[in-house]
Amino acid sequence: MWRDAIASAAMANGCHYRGDSRVINPQGEIIATADAHQATRIDAELSMAALREYREKFPAWQDADEFRLW
Repeated sequence: MWRDAIASAAMANGCHYRGDSRVINPQGEIIATADAHQATRIDAELSMAALREYREKFPAWQDADEFRLW
C-alpha cells in the first residue's frame, strides 16, 4: 500500500522514470533488461558460486575505506 502512495506522489511531483532496468553480472555482462517506459518485472537467475569466485579473483573490497554515516 505504501508503495502505491509513493508511486502516486512521484507521478504527481513530476518524477517520471524511464525504466530500462537491468540485471548485470559481476563481469559487467547484461543478463536481463526491462522494457523502457512501461511497468516490467525482470526475472533472472544469479549464481552465488559465480559471484564468490569473482570476488576471490578481484578482491576490490579489501581496498575500501572505512566510513560512518552518523
